[in-house]
Amino acid sequence: MKSKAISVAKAMTMIHREEILLPPIQRSFVWNKERILKLFDSLYRDYPLGNCIFWKVQPATSRHYPLYRFTKNFSESKRDFSANDLAPINILKSDVSAVVDGQQRLSSMFIGLAGTYKYKKSGKGLKDVSTSFIESKLYINLFSSDIKDQDESIFQFLGAEAAKILTDKSLWFEVGIALKWRSSSKVTDYVEGTLAARVDQLNKKGVANQFASKKDALIKRLECVRCMLHDPRIFYFPIESQNLDDVVDMFTRINSGGMMLKKSELLFSVIVSQWSEARDEIRGLVESMRDSNIDVSQDFIMRACLVLTDAPIKYNLSAFKASSVAKIKDTWLDIRDSLIRLCDLLPHIGYIEHPNLSENALIPIAYYIMNKGVIHTAAARKALQRYYVVSQVNGIFGGQSDQVLDRFRSEIRDQLTRGKTLDFDELLNMKLPGQRSMSLDLDSLYDLVDDTAYGSPHAYFLLSLVYPTVDFKARKYEVDHIHPKSKFNQHNLKNHGASQTQIDEWILWKRDALPNLELLGKDNQQKGATALVDYLKTMSQTDRKEFCDVNHLPKPGDSNLKLENFDDFYEARKKRLISKLKPHFGL
Repeated sequence: MKSKAISVAKAMTMIHREEILLPPIQRSFVWNKERILKLFDSLYRDYPLGNCIFWKVQPATSRHYPLYRFTKNFSESKRDFSANDLAPINILKSDVSAVVDGQQRLSSMFIGLAGTYKYKKSGKGLKDVSTSFIESKLYINLFSSDIKDQDESIFQFLGAEAAKILTDKSLWFEVGIALKWRSSSKVTDYVEGTLAARVDQLNKKGVANQFASKKDALIKRLECVRCMLHDPRIFYFPIESQNLDDVVDMFTRINSGGMMLKKSELLFSVIVSQWSEARDEIRGLVESMRDSNIDVSQDFIMRACLVLTDAPIKYNLSAFKASSVAKIKDTWLDIRDSLIRLCDLLPHIGYIEHPNLSENALIPIAYYIMNKGVIHTAAARKALQRYYVVSQVNGIFGGQSDQVLDRFRSEIRDQLTRGKTLDFDELLNMKLPGQRSMSLDLDSLYDLVDDTAYGSPHAYFLLSLVYPTVDFKARKYEVDHIHPKSKFNQHNLKNHGASQTQIDEWILWKRDALPNLELLGKDNQQKGATALVDYLKTMSQTDRKEFCDVNHLPKPGDSNLKLENFDDFYEARKKRLISKLKPHFGL
């Protein structure tokens, strides 16, 4: 990709004719007047300005993505703030250039040379009202000393009255006038004609003498201004691809010093550019879900919009064409209602104040809700819980999530044509991208139980499947050790007859593994650090039996409940857990 160059004057003409526009991935103009003045000072000194990137947008492409006009008249007043105007579709009958990199520089030039900058007057306590601001244009002081080797700028934004003031130290020239000067003769004509007449009209000897002595310097200075506007000073790289994702890839790299910017922010800007209320609606929904203890991202909402509107799910800019955004806008109330109902449902199936390994796993449930799937019966909720837990534990959404979501959407849509509840067994038999599956073989399930440790989200999820009497809505649960963690120390284990090999294995692995973990209601903390056999002695015979049954432990009085028999306890409970988990993994 070779760079090309155009003059500032040519670029300003193209912006005025709306041949150069802004794509939706660009932010608003943010430079202040000091930074604009510094840019023009660099132009005047013939400093390099950095390369721009222009995307050549064909009419067929422009129909799918909005393009915007440049800001011409900028105001610092918050009252005057307005977004860039949308370019009418009827002007996009031929190729146009969309600025991928260089918007702030080009906008600064357009404001300085063809528009106005309204800035706040100096002084404390000025209110944000129209009388506190000065509408100004860009001027150069022709009487200032040659400052090419100095730091002081000869450019200023001035109001009309201030620019008229002529002294032996200030002769202000509106820089934008030079956009029309294609030849050097225009400079001489202007100095000897317009400027000379202005000095004569003032009729001040000091000013006249200054003008006469600096006439050649004035011509030289204005010739420098003419050259800075008409020589090819704007270098740019053209992008021919009509795939906006290719453009965004370059945009993110250029604008982040090699570090990728958040793709979601770019996608979000594309949605907002086509649906102005989307910013408040989407961010408001994120906050509402977080208020319900469901911590989701803006990304989650936008991807859910694609799934719930039956749009192509590939999460890139092509998914948010005008037609797709229009459908999201039209369906928004149903989308929002489905996600709010999802928040109400999740506590019933065990998801509340626990890590969400993949928020994408929630989207198929929202799709099921939006398409009138039953959620109020115990059987329906159990099927949804099984889907949610198994998909999380198996890492179904860990990669190729767009394709996985599409497969789940198709399966749920098909199931709901035959009934109103989710058939979890059919989900287990699905073939997913990347040769993945909701089901596991027996060896993998054994490894999962052995490798799941205290502190892992998997521990909570797996235990939630094997505790038949838990009421997730009524109580909050947490994972706790059955044989207390505090009992696994060198001194105590030696007193219980454990060998050093057993002590090392128990402390490093088995103590925290799933077979020694239980799901305990947060309102039931009496057990604490009490040894298991001692804790059971505090209960009635009925309560002991119930505790052992619920936790899948040996019967009360069994020798395997003793800490010295921890290896036998571990293996026996692992088998019980495997037996309870097998149906959930297709075994």
